[in-house]
Amino acid sequence: MYRFGKVEETLLSLIRSALFDDSQCIKNIRLSDEEWKKLLTIADRQSVTCIVSDGISKLPKEQQPSIKICEQLKEIRKGAEMLYYNHLKLLNYLLIRLQTEVDIDVILLKGLGLSLFYPIPSHRTCGDIDLYFGGEDKSESVNRIISKWGVHVNEMTDGESNFNLNGIVVENHGRLLTSHNPFRRRNRQVIENSLNKENAYYLREIDGVPVNILTPSYNNLLLTTHSLKHLLNEGIGLRQMCDVAVFLKSEKERIDGNDLKEKLEKWGVKGWANLCYSFAVKHLGMPESYLPYRLNISAYNSDKLLQSILDTGDFIASNPNGTYQKQGLGHALGTAKRIYMNTLLFVRYAPGEALGFSVSTTWKFIVKLITGKKL
Repeated sequence: MYRFGKVEETLLSLIRSALFDDSQCIKNIRLSDEEWKKLLTIADRQSVTCIVSDGISKLPKEQQPSIKICEQLKEIRKGAEMLYYNHLKLLNYLLIRLQTEVDIDVILLKGLGLSLFYPIPSHRTCGDIDLYFGGEDKSESVNRIISKWGVHVNEMTDGESNFNLNGIVVENHGRLLTSHNPFRRRNRQVIENSLNKENAYYLREIDGVPVNILTPSYNNLLLTTHSLKHLLNEGIGLRQMCDVAVFLKSEKERIDGNDLKEKLEKWGVKGWANLCYSFAVKHLGMPESYLPYRLNISAYNSDKLLQSILDTGDFIASNPNGTYQKQGLGHALGTAKRIYMNTLLFVRYAPGEALGFSVSTTWKFIVKLITGKKL
């Protein structure tokens, strides 16, 4: 189990300063070079190095790390910004080319879409580009078009596929949401059908690139279900919690709390969402005024979530290429054990999803390993 101490507390204070301009929390920061190195190692594992760097830039010079460390951070920021703008450039190209060939609305999901809510969008660590075209039929139509360009499309499970353009992975989501609770799955079609309504998404610009993003209730539901899936499997990092915090802050005026609460309850993930909101307040310094509805923060054990985050780290940092090198029965059993341990820790917050995911995922993984069949 990871031991929480001065370095970890400083890391959270720097994130608070970067995201919410909290100058009070960084007044007494004093670290040695070795402690700064440890802090930045943790930040890298949590995929928040640039956010932490933004917090460091707010420190008086006498409190900042050595010149050598500051120069390293400068290079890391340059690399992150270059990657971000490469993602935007590719997205813009893809949107323009698709619009000339097919009349389908494109909705930008998750990571790159969430970057616009950050104080410095290019400092949110990039993963892949996630797109939704309005359902599995439209998703397959787009895949056929992409294939005609001479680009190989990888078909995956749960209606997902991906392809690689100029070294950047683009994920095509045939389904907006995936439920592992058999009693909730019918809600998916109800929710996705409602995406045809005018209030399901709206147009925003990310550094000059016009994109459709989901309206707050839908976006929050996706953010919640996606983070829960990763929590139970690979684990999540501070990056995902920062996403929650900046999203609630930026979309405060657009969020209909009652509508959001209803969607979360229908999907059976309201408890998990509340835990994330509590974490954002207690550990990231988000003011309670940004909560989407009234919430008793003390009723949720966000310390346990912090411990899990520090233990596992962000799934992108631990698996940057999206592939797993280890194979074999030992790896399969290790995966199953990890999922069941995470389920035991967090089942109270989304029992149907947690239990359904743990059973279905481990079963599919082990059967695939034994039989070689893709389920």
